[in-house]
Amino acid sequence: MIWRRSKVVAALFFAICCSSLGDVAISQAMRALHQGHSWLFFLSIGMVGHAIFLAVYLASLSREDMSFVLPLTALDYVLVTIFAVTWAGEEVGSLRWAGTLLVAAGVGLLVRN
Repeated sequence: MIWRRSKVVAALFFAICCSSLGDVAISQAMRALHQGHSWLFFLSIGMVGHAIFLAVYLASLSREDMSFVLPLTALDYVLVTIFAVTWAGEEVGSLRWAGTLLVAAGVGLLVRN
């Protein structure tokens, strides 16, 4: 049971990374579109990231309880914030970072349970 759960957590972490990168890529695509630049590349990355997430998410739901899998996806908020700062160059204030850390703490509690 523990081994299976750790596999699900690892797979979901990979999928959430793909989804988070997808979110940032789609945001970049929309900004590029607004500025008249090439946006199709970023949109394609975003769509692939979300497709990977959906496939792994559905597979995870077939192996674990929804009450375990779904809250883990909140890690997406943490990773999107980190990727938005590092990749997209967004500025995030201290209050938003505090909220992000609270989400991370909540996900940590779920994984340990």
